[in-house]
Amino acid sequence: MQCGLCGHKISEGESVCPQCQVSVQPLAAPIEQGQPVPMVRTAPILPVSPKRHLNFWISRIIALIIVIAISVCSLSSCLYLQYGQNIQSFMNNLSKQVQSSQLYYASTDPQTIYSRVTGKASDDTDPLSDTNVSYWHTTDPGAADQSATCLFKDGSLHVTIQTPQALFYCTSGQVYKQFAFQVNYAILQGLGGGIVFRTSNSDHTYYLWNLDTSGAYRLMVISNNRLVSVLLEGKHISSFKTGYNQENVLTVIAYDSMILLYVNKHFVDRVKDNSFASGEIGLLSYNGDTTTDVSFTNAKVWLLS
Repeated sequence: MQCGLCGHKISEGESVCPQCQVSVQPLAAPIEQGQPVPMVRTAPILPVSPKRHLNFWISRIIALIIVIAISVCSLSSCLYLQYGQNIQSFMNNLSKQVQSSQLYYASTDPQTIYSRVTGKASDDTDPLSDTNVSYWHTTDPGAADQSATCLFKDGSLHVTIQTPQALFYCTSGQVYKQFAFQVNYAILQGLGGGIVFRTSNSDHTYYLWNLDTSGAYRLMVISNNRLVSVLLEGKHISSFKTGYNQENVLTVIAYDSMILLYVNKHFVDRVKDNSFASGEIGLLSYNGDTTTDVSFTNAKVWLLS
């Protein structure tokens, strides 16, 4: 077997690459196009009521105040224009101001996009540290089947799966269309984790972004629990902290058909795909041959317009 990061030969039974010290786990069986995705959904999900946090309403109130202020300023500007201001010049300046505030997600520098989007207060924030204040779905801790769980433990949300060669995710219960989602995650045991987004549980469609301990990743389109296509993939992300118990920050920006990926605030790649327009966000754990445990904290969502 070869190390997925440096390519060094690893002897059977070794759990750490002797060359780069990256943790080594048996890889999940490759999924071919059209093949069913081995998703586990056995543990009952506890119902929650989707809710907005205080900063969501604060941002909406601020937006309303800005709209009112613009309206008042527009009225006063119109009165001023009647007394000699050049209307065409005023409209040109206004148009330039509007254009300078727009982001073109297909062509704008991706680091500029990240800074502009995440530089504002998030619309939804959840520290993922306490089940009593979180709006994310969790599994019943008393359920008989504990082969896949989403449970709060040690100040974070743990997504754990024991079923070999399978994946499992839990969602927030809220639907987003154009958004940026960011979360801190660490692989504590097993193969890997990541994010699913624009998820529909009714027909099992979603985008899936998974990463293992070496920083190898894939962004895939899943429909009816079958792999449709692999949009992006790579063997290693330079900004990724390899190994176990290493916290990495994952960010997905999805605007119309554009999808941009970031790790630790550094751009990874972007792609255009219009398979799904909206859906829920989920936190993912995917397994090789042993139990996989991934912890998540500090989830944030920015609504894009």
